[in-house]
Amino acid sequence: MKNIRIVVCGLGFAGLSFIKNIVGYINDIELVVIDKNPFHYLQPEVYKYIANEKLISDIILDLQFILSKISTRIKFINGKVENINLEENIVYTKNQEVKYDYLVLALGSKTFFPPSIKNLKNFSAGVKSIERAMYFKQSFEKLILKKMKEEQSCLNKSFNIVIGGGGLSGIEIASEMAVFQRRIFEDIGCCVRRTEIFVVEALPNILYGLDEFIIENSLNRLKELGITILTNKKIVSVSKDKVHFENNKYIETDFIIWTGGIIANNPIKDKVETNRKFQIKVDRYFRVNGIENVFAIGDCAEIVDFETGTVLPATADTSIQAGRAVAKHISSTLESRKLEPIRITSKGLIVSLGNNYAVGKIKNIRFKGYIAHLIKEFIFSKYKKSL
Repeated sequence: MKNIRIVVCGLGFAGLSFIKNIVGYINDIELVVIDKNPFHYLQPEVYKYIANEKLISDIILDLQFILSKISTRIKFINGKVENINLEENIVYTKNQEVKYDYLVLALGSKTFFPPSIKNLKNFSAGVKSIERAMYFKQSFEKLILKKMKEEQSCLNKSFNIVIGGGGLSGIEIASEMAVFQRRIFEDIGCCVRRTEIFVVEALPNILYGLDEFIIENSLNRLKELGITILTNKKIVSVSKDKVHFENNKYIETDFIIWTGGIIANNPIKDKVETNRKFQIKVDRYFRVNGIENVFAIGDCAEIVDFETGTVLPATADTSIQAGRAVAKHISSTLESRKLEPIRITSKGLIVSLGNNYAVGKIKNIRFKGYIAHLIKEFIFSKYKKSL
């Protein structure tokens, strides 16, 4: 067993969960981890960073420091995974080739800009990566400054923000932006004629498929914040100052944010079975279908509750559970123990809705308001402390 090498690609919630748990099961292994960033990104907290409620230090943590606290035997490679040879068991980065006996893929995902929506990527901002979030924040503030210069005082015209996508990300950023932009204009002393935030969703409702309590209370909160919800609206194209729908309808806009979906970071999408988001399909032990020594977890995998057949949402909670499960499976394999399937379930969800307000459900307990906000803050504080 001393010659066994496990390579982990990606150190988000899933990858770090696996690392923390595997070192507790097995001592005599070589552990190599690869990530394109030197930091761990707390992406669910990014909306508060954009709204100036969090500092950059609140949403990124140094990976070298985290890994040194877990074990001094971990080798960290800061590089992007370019390709993987599944026959020869080799991971390729730009500058290195890394052999493995077992491979754990936890490469996460990125914002998907559908090519069917003309000019979407050119005129909208996503916030999936820290670079995109910083660009968005700076671009928004620069736009306000530019408009004030052009109009030589206050913004006499309306100021519209359009958010494409009424899922969890879209709703959270809409709420934070509603509070943030109002505070910006008030603090500057700038009275705009009208500010409006539109959430555009192609499906019949926002937060489609989530608990009715969360949907209903989120809708009520969005209305309180003055946010306009447009459902059953399909965006067909985007220009510099307009979002265009079918039948020649459009909304004038000053800023466009796109949260309408993700696509997996998957360098082997042409070699393995995937879904339409390029997420890797896995068996009940999280092994890539047909490959016994390669596992996939987190956003880059399609995680299924094998008892119900339900595809689980890509959340920090399910990613952490999957990382823990794969550590157990690999340790069982190395110690010649029978694999026992470990069921992953969604324990719950808390949606941040701006200004210390949230709504959530954990198991069968539902809550909203400031108490929900405190619970979410506690969960993330506990997670950060564990690192």
